[in-house]
Amino acid sequence: MENSMKNLLIISIVIVILLGGILLVLKNQKPATSAPDTTSGAAYFSTTTVPEQVGTNFGQGTTTAQVFRDFTHETSVIPDSQNPGNYFLGQTLTADKGGNIPAYVIGYDDKEKFFTVTLLTEPLKDARTQAEAYLKDFLRISESDMCKLKYSVGTPISVNEKYAGYDLRFSFCPGSVSL
Repeated sequence: MENSMKNLLIISIVIVILLGGILLVLKNQKPATSAPDTTSGAAYFSTTTVPEQVGTNFGQGTTTAQVFRDFTHETSVIPDSQNPGNYFLGQTLTADKGGNIPAYVIGYDDKEKFFTVTLLTEPLKDARTQAEAYLKDFLRISESDMCKLKYSVGTPISVNEKYAGYDLRFSFCPGSVSL
């Protein structure tokens, strides 16, 4: 019973973070400066101005984002049954058979091309490193290209009160928060 309540709380927090990020992007988004090339099976890029969330509260500044091939139908991508058009990459919030919660969850909003990385365990530095490695490998891109993604990295208050509500960024990107 306690694990199910904990899982429900974590799911609720991730959904709130995801929706908050989407709302900020929608509120501050400017039109794309170029259309993506959808004719290629390889990664394609478009440049869009979106809110930058560098080590402070969300929605400050701007950055350039990349859009990649459609990976939403791959077997390791799990549709979010509660939010059509949203996906989990690699794992969901569900604890394993031993009751262990994953170190991180990566959500993806297909409409906004926005990644939400939620760190669920301490130490946050290790959880972020694991999430970065997974996403880099999954998308088959460089660290430099990862910094150009539309994304946020955060943690719920139930995991870490100090860093909750802040975008921690990827550790190798400008403006990242040192953990």
